[in-house]
Amino acid sequence: MSRLAQLGSNGSPHAPGWVASLVVAAALMGCGGAHEGPGSGDGPDSSSARSDGSLTDSGALLIALASSPDGAPVVGNNEIDLEVTRADSGKAESGLELSMVPYMPTMGHGSPVVPRFSDQGDGNYHFDDVVLTMPGLWQLRTQISGAMSDSIDFSFDVK
Repeated sequence: MSRLAQLGSNGSPHAPGWVASLVVAAALMGCGGAHEGPGSGDGPDSSSARSDGSLTDSGALLIALASSPDGAPVVGNNEIDLEVTRADSGKAESGLELSMVPYMPTMGHGSPVVPRFSDQGDGNYHFDDVVLTMPGLWQLRTQISGAMSDSIDFSFDVK
């Protein structure tokens, strides 16, 4: 069982209560996956940095995210795990290439470090060296390529 599934982030209809609360909170915050440009604050938002899934810009993929070391992105070095499934079937989407750019829209800059990507198999992907240099709103602008092209921006208020 993947680490994300253990967290209850696999999008199953029998997800724990906190997942339903997160979905309701996200809906109330009006989150979306569209990239509107460098000043955009749009994108899935999570203070806990665990999600049951957010749709990519095309709506074809559902991506669940988990962050470590503290469960939410922090100032400094973070690790990000993504579980990618087809939105229509729930089937794991393997063999993709992903890139991630940490970007701070309110300051107009990104991170000085490029996150390192690794494919963990079975629709699970890992990023090391996701460095966030200061507190504030950060986006993890994620591009997907390979068998399909897509994108998603995750937004976090880093403390």
